[in-house]
Amino acid sequence: MPKRKMVFTALGHLLDFLVMPKEFRNKIADKNLKRIFYTLIVTVALALLALIVAITTNIKTLENVRYHIIFLLIYIGIAGFCMLLYFLINKLNVKNHIVKQLPFYITFTLGIIDALVSMHLQGDIFTEVMVLMMILILVSIIFAVHPLYFILFEAFSLFRMYPRLSMSFGGPGVFVTIVVFTAIAILVIYRWGNAKRLFIKEQNIEFYKEALQSEVERQTNEIIAQHQKIVDMQDNTIIGLSNLVENRDSETGSHVRRTSAYVAALAHKVKDDQFYSGILTDKYIEYITKAAPMHDIGKIIVADNILKKKGKLTDDEFSMMKLHTVEGARIVDEVFGSHDDVDYVEVVKEIVTSHHEKWNGEGYPRGLRCNEIPLSARIMAIADVFDALVSPRCYKEPFPVDRAFEIIKASSGSHFDPILVTEFIRIKDQIIDIMEEYSD
Repeated sequence: MPKRKMVFTALGHLLDFLVMPKEFRNKIADKNLKRIFYTLIVTVALALLALIVAITTNIKTLENVRYHIIFLLIYIGIAGFCMLLYFLINKLNVKNHIVKQLPFYITFTLGIIDALVSMHLQGDIFTEVMVLMMILILVSIIFAVHPLYFILFEAFSLFRMYPRLSMSFGGPGVFVTIVVFTAIAILVIYRWGNAKRLFIKEQNIEFYKEALQSEVERQTNEIIAQHQKIVDMQDNTIIGLSNLVENRDSETGSHVRRTSAYVAALAHKVKDDQFYSGILTDKYIEYITKAAPMHDIGKIIVADNILKKKGKLTDDEFSMMKLHTVEGARIVDEVFGSHDDVDYVEVVKEIVTSHHEKWNGEGYPRGLRCNEIPLSARIMAIADVFDALVSPRCYKEPFPVDRAFEIIKASSGSHFDPILVTEFIRIKDQIIDIMEEYSD
């Protein structure tokens, strides 16, 4: 813990003041009227105690009683003046400047004090009052830095006013000794009390911190759970619409489930072989796998006579069929309008809109080519066409698996991304396993 030391040196005397942690000092040096008032009360009480002890043990004459009463009044005056100067220094915001110049103030003031003490005549109250007035200036500055320092400093200063103290502890010596050691004891006890209070506060803060953290975690988990419910509801809505489209054409069977599995298998293979590594992250693969079942959601607007037609579609009918891509994107916007995962929504729209685009630019609806086509849609295109080849349709019989792979391979560079075609053929066995798992 950082500490600031103030060392006073004058004519070979080394005065080490109490070293107090900065945290304590900042708390006390704040404009806390209650603590400053208590400090003044303690100061007066110490002086009174010293006077009472001196009177009852060593002082026998009325003259000495008056002598100590004058000292008591001066001591109280110093405390009051320190209070006033403390407020002025804090109000004028010059405390930082004073702290920087403190060594100069100390050296200059103690030099004058030493000169006065050298002229000291025993019993000369005037000289001693002059000494105290000089001390008052320095003590007031010290008090502005720390409200309790002036007690200790004043006690040390009283020592300097009695050069013959080492030869006699009678009379004034008792007074000075009591003030000094009582002040030190008060400061030590005060510091210990501060440390104890801070320890208790730290314990309380830690307790409330843990309680707050627990409450934050609880509320966060609730928010996540509620959010997940909303996401699941939106996903289930889309899946429900996808199944509705599937059920309109009874011959498609488990098309959406197989294509979703094909997409996941192909995406992981491409990622493992380090193709498109800047795009194919685990999160991206999760997105396209969840989005795959929705690829034909726009077909909900296509009439049954077109969707279930056994023969070849006319140009007008094919134009209507092609609208399912843009209509699908519109449906996604409406259903996912409040979804906060914009990246996921974007992937869904890419697949729904562009899975009929071709590598050579002859696809629809926008005629994109090569890398203009989103990677998610290029992966979806292979999965969708392959499943259409190996599945029965109202207008055709299913192709054998080997023949379907040959058609996919032959379409590399024209309909499909060549890299994706190569990777798709490499996982042929895995694709066949998926077919068998989700067979109609």
